[in-house]
Amino acid sequence: IKKFREGIINLLIYGSNPKCLEYASDLDTIRNKHTLWINDKANQPLIQLEMALRKMGANEHLIKSIPSSDDRRSIIVNLIFKLFDEILEIKDDEKKSKEEKEEESQIAQSKIISHLRELLGSDDLLKIRRLLMDRAIKCAEVSKS
Repeated sequence: IKKFREGIINLLIYGSNPKCLEYASDLDTIRNKHTLWINDKANQPLIQLEMALRKMGANEHLIKSIPSSDDRRSIIVNLIFKLFDEILEIKDDEKKSKEEKEEESQIAQSKIISHLRELLGSDDLLKIRRLLMDRAIKCAEVSKS
């Protein structure tokens, strides 16, 4: 989760960049390492995110080799922005203030983390932990009596 969050934070700060390939590779490594613990429901969105990051990173490398006068450059830039917006669930609006964009960015990050928790079952694990702690405390209190 730390690597995933690090990648999302860098994506929010720097936008689409060549390091997106590294983030995709990290996500792939994490996903494959924990493949027994990730169900199909969780795996599919992670694969989609990984593919979007790979496309963004590859396009960032490609764009460096295309002259600014070439029409293909603007097509690739638009594709990169579209992928970025899809990943972060942001609708770009030039009329928004800097504060509104920052707030939307924070909301997007929270949504991504929340979705990841849901996919990995973190909230369920916390509930089980609380239940076990409550039972342990009750047992300790009964044995004191």
